[in-house]
Amino acid sequence: MKVQVLIIFWIIMKKTLLVLILFLMASTYAFIEYKYTRKEVSIVIPFSQLIKQNSKVKKTLLKENVYFTYSNIDEYNYYKLKNILPSQLVYMYSGGVFPKGFSKARAIFSNKYINNNIQVNKDFFDYSKKFSTVFTAEIIKHAPLNPVDTFGIRLRWIHFIKEQEHKKLSKKALSSRLKRALLERNIRAIFYNFSDKLPWADFEKLVLNNYKKSLSPRNVFFNWDRVRLLFTFIFISLLFFECKWIVLSLFPLYLEYPMGLQLSGFLFSQISIFHLYTLFSKDLKRSKEILVLTRLFSIWIKAILFGFTYYFMMDYQDFDQRFYLARGVKVSLLLMPSIILIYELVKNYKYFFYSKKENRLKFLIMFMVIFAITYLIIIRSGNNPYLLPSHLELLTRDYLEEIFLARPRFKELLGLFSLVLLYQGLKKENLAFQLISKVMFGLYLATFFNSFSHFHTSFWFIYLRELNTLILGVLPLLFLVFLDLFFLRKRDATLHLGYFGFGNFGDELLKLCLIQNDVSGNDWYIVKSYSTNSHRKKEITRSSLENIIISLSNKKYFSLGPGGIFQDRTSSFSFYYYILFCFLAKLFGAKIVWNYQGFSPLNSFFNKKILLVTSYLTEKIVVRDEDSFSYLEKIGVSSLKLTLKKDLVYEYNISVSKEEKEDHIAIVLRSWKGAPLKDWIKEISKTGLKRVYFIFQKDSFLKKTIEMIDPKAIIKEFSNEPQSYYREISKHSKIISMRFHGLVLGDIFNLDILALNYDKKCETFSNERSLKFILNERDFMKENLFKDTLRKLINK
Repeated sequence: MKVQVLIIFWIIMKKTLLVLILFLMASTYAFIEYKYTRKEVSIVIPFSQLIKQNSKVKKTLLKENVYFTYSNIDEYNYYKLKNILPSQLVYMYSGGVFPKGFSKARAIFSNKYINNNIQVNKDFFDYSKKFSTVFTAEIIKHAPLNPVDTFGIRLRWIHFIKEQEHKKLSKKALSSRLKRALLERNIRAIFYNFSDKLPWADFEKLVLNNYKKSLSPRNVFFNWDRVRLLFTFIFISLLFFECKWIVLSLFPLYLEYPMGLQLSGFLFSQISIFHLYTLFSKDLKRSKEILVLTRLFSIWIKAILFGFTYYFMMDYQDFDQRFYLARGVKVSLLLMPSIILIYELVKNYKYFFYSKKENRLKFLIMFMVIFAITYLIIIRSGNNPYLLPSHLELLTRDYLEEIFLARPRFKELLGLFSLVLLYQGLKKENLAFQLISKVMFGLYLATFFNSFSHFHTSFWFIYLRELNTLILGVLPLLFLVFLDLFFLRKRDATLHLGYFGFGNFGDELLKLCLIQNDVSGNDWYIVKSYSTNSHRKKEITRSSLENIIISLSNKKYFSLGPGGIFQDRTSSFSFYYYILFCFLAKLFGAKIVWNYQGFSPLNSFFNKKILLVTSYLTEKIVVRDEDSFSYLEKIGVSSLKLTLKKDLVYEYNISVSKEEKEDHIAIVLRSWKGAPLKDWIKEISKTGLKRVYFIFQKDSFLKKTIEMIDPKAIIKEFSNEPQSYYREISKHSKIISMRFHGLVLGDIFNLDILALNYDKKCETFSNERSLKFILNERDFMKENLFKDTLRKLINK
C-alpha cells in the first residue's frame, strides 16, 4: 500500500512540476513587464580616425560626448589644445612602462596581431591591477592569458569589427552587423573605426537608435544566491525529467580549475543534445499521421531548461574567456550531431560496401546533402563575409525585429523547418527525408545551445529569441498538416462531442444510446476520460488535440450533444468550449449537427449572439423539448433547421425486468444552492418505504448528508456501468428526482414522479408531461410544501 501511495505521489509531483514550469515559462513571455534598461552606449573614437575627418566633421566630433583615444604624448597634447576634458580621453596601452602623467583610470588594452594570432604583453597585467576602470576590446576573449583574473568585474567590453573584415563588407552589411550587435549584446562601448564606409552621422544615428533595445524584465534581479537556488531547482527538475545521467557532466568540476569547469560545460552540452535527440527519435517511431506537437513543445521546454542551467552554471567570466578555444564553441557543439549523422548513416546503410551501386550512390548523395547543410550552418555562424545575407533576408530581419523584438536565428529556423521533411518522410515512408530531418534537428539543438553560450547577451533576450524561433519554425509544418487534413478523404462517420467521460449517469446513458444507433460502428466519441465498462467504443480524450483534429478531418459529420450543453448558468467556459469546436469542425470541412439538445435561456446577451452566429454553421438542429424549439426561434435561428424529438434516452432499447414493481422509492438528488437537502432527506426518511438513493455523479457532501440523516437507506453511486444502473431504477414504483434524466426514466418506466425542478429544463419536462407532483425552485423554501407533496406521492 505504501509503495502504491508513493508511486501516486511521484506521478502527481511530476505532473505538478511540469505545469509549474509551463506556467513559469509562459509568464516570462506574457506577464513580466519588459523595459529598456541598458545604460547609454559609449562611442570610442581612435585618434587615427579623428584625423581622417574633414574639418567640419572633426569640429562636430570634438563637441560630442564621446571617448577619444591617444597612444603618445603628442596625441594627448592635441586633445588638450582642443579643450577636450581628461575624462573623455582613453589611453591605448600596448604594454611596457606606463607613461608618467597619463591616467591609469582610463585605458584600452591594444591588441597586436602577428600571423593572425593575438599577442598579449605580460606587463599589461601587472599594471592593470592598479586601474580603477579598464576598457578592453571584445576580441580579448581569445587571448591565451586571461585579463579577467586581473580586472574582475571592472572589465568593460568594447565592440569593434576587425579591419580585415569590415573592408569586405558593404555599408548595408556593416550597418546590419552593428545593429545586431547593439540589439543582442550587452555592449557598453563601441569603436568607430570605419569612417571610409560609414560616415560619422550615419554611425551615430545607428547607435543612438538601437542601443536602447536591450531586453531585460522589470524588477527581476539575479544575484549569485538566486543563481545557486535556480541551479538546484533546475538540476532537480532534470532528474524529474528522467535525465539522470546529466550528473556525469558535474564530475569534471573536481578536476583542476578552470579546465574542470570547461570540461563540465562541454559534457553538459553534449549530453543534453544527445538526450533531446533521443526523445526526438522516440517520437519518430510513434508518429505516423502527424507529428505530436505537444511532444515537440515538451522537448523544447527541456532544451530551455538545459540552456538555462548551462547559462547560469557557466556564467563565470574566466570560463567565458577559456571556453572560446581555437575552433570555438560552435564547432565543439557540432560534435554530437556529427556522431548522430555517422550513426544514422551506418545504421541505415550498414551494408554499404557490399550493396548495389545504386545504394552507394544514394548514400553519397545523402552524405553530400547533409554535409552541405552542416557546412552552411557553420559558415553562417561565423559571419563569413563571403556568405552575407541577401537584401531580402535583411529586410525580413528588420521586419521580424519590429514584431518580435528578438528575431529568430536563421540556423535554428532551418533546423525546425526540417520537421516538414520529417512529416513528408513519415507520410511517404521516405528514409532519406527522415534521415536529413533527424540530423538537421541535431544541428538545431547544437545551435540552440550555442545561443545560451553567449554570456554577453541577456538571458531574457536569448529566451525570447528561442520562443520566437519555435513559433515561426513550426508554422510551415502546421500549414502543411492543415492542408493534408483539410483535403483528407471523408468517411461517412460522425465524431460526437458531449459531456462524456465525467462520470455522470445521464450523459453516459446518452452515449450508450448513440452507440446503439451507430449501425456502421465507425463513429468516434470525445470523452474526458476513457470508459471502464465493457461497452467502450472508439474514444478520444479531450486532452488529445492531435487525434481530435485528425478525427475531425476524416469524418463527414460532427455531432454536438446530446444533452443540455449550451448553458452559461454556472460558467461561460464550457459554452465557449463547445462553440470553439463548431468552428474547428467547419474549418476541417465536417458537417455540423446539434443532436437532441436542450436549451435553457442564456444569461449573457453576448452569448446569445454567439449561439445565433454558430447556428448558421449547422446542417441540422434536433431539440428535445418545445421550449428549446421556441427559444431558438426567438433568438433568430431558422426554423427550417429545427427538428423536435423526444430525449434520446426514449430510443434506448434494453430489456428490463417485467416483474411487478415493489413499493420502493428511488430518490435522485444533487447538491444545489437553495435546495434544503437536509430537510427533504429528513422527511423522506419518515415515509416508512424502502428508500434507495441514486447518486448520478460523485457527490461526497450529498453522500455524507444521507448517511447522517437517513442511515437505514440504501445508497447507490454511479460507477460507469449505465446498463445495470438503468435496470436498478426500473425496479422501483416511485421516484423523487432533481435530475433531468431521473424524470425521463420515471416517465419511461411509468413510475409515480415527484419532480424537484432546480433547472428550467426540468420544469419544461414536467409541464410537457403534465406531472402531478411538482416543486419548482421558487417553491423549495416554502414551509411544509415538500412535506405535503411527498405525502400525496406516497398515498397515491
